[in-house]
Amino acid sequence: MSELLTCFYVADNVFASCVSHALNTDCEEIAGFFLGRQVGQEGFVWDSYVSPRKDKQSDRVEVSDEAQLAAAEEAQRLEKETGVPTKVVGWYHSHPKMTCPPSAVDLRTQQTLQYYGISVGVIFSVFNEPTEACGKIGRIQSHGFQTAPNGSAVSVKVEVIPQPSLLQRVTGSVDVPFVSPLYGRIVSRVATMIEEEDIAYENARGSKSSVSLLHSASVYCKSLACINAGYLEPLLAVMASDKAADELAANAERIHDGEQRLDQATKQRDALQQMLAEAEEAFVAASDDDSEDSFFALNEDE
Repeated sequence: MSELLTCFYVADNVFASCVSHALNTDCEEIAGFFLGRQVGQEGFVWDSYVSPRKDKQSDRVEVSDEAQLAAAEEAQRLEKETGVPTKVVGWYHSHPKMTCPPSAVDLRTQQTLQYYGISVGVIFSVFNEPTEACGKIGRIQSHGFQTAPNGSAVSVKVEVIPQPSLLQRVTGSVDVPFVSPLYGRIVSRVATMIEEEDIAYENARGSKSSVSLLHSASVYCKSLACINAGYLEPLLAVMASDKAADELAANAERIHDGEQRLDQATKQRDALQQMLAEAEEAFVAASDDDSEDSFFALNEDE
């Protein structure tokens, strides 16, 4: 079981990526894992990992055991790539439109995770806007916590520092490869978001109702359009302005794949709309035939 920590150091680019992730939606909780290392009573984070959510609601989020395993595998990959010992040392999630303190469910989840060495939980609150005398005040808050043996919450200080400085403190070297640029993490998160929508759409396609299929296709298309407009297009603009040509080339294939999926979803929606229109025409024609038969039958009776 993980011991209680005094401070949790998070690299600046990782913290920015987590805040961006939390800003993705004010309707659902998001979640991810922190990758780094624990030294004594201090935790150090130089990367993060996001996997598809098992459950996503406004007041709870759940990730599968497979997601935790995938995060551990990503930590192993990073360790092999950089030579820096890396583990899953924490997790994070958001509280849309709520304050940061952990709920009873959060404390139970953290208590369980601590048995597996996932030391700290961090909660991001980015849509909580208290009304002051001057109106609503937007603010971004974060709160680190652990669960004590008696089940109570223990606050953990979260400190954001530059990634090179953080790695130097952990390894004692200035030659550690710079891992996980912010752009790359955002693109990876976009791929995860698209995967979530793919899974939801595939599950919804089991319905035999043409109306349900049309609705599912429309929601799927809208979701991909929002991802494209809210993430891919701004990301391309920022990367171009920062002259991040290398990263743009490395991630161009993923971006192109997302655009192809959006086009495919649009075509599927159009096909379902045509199917629904034809079904409505057939229904109207059948109704008209029934009305005529009833009229002739009435005349014959007279």
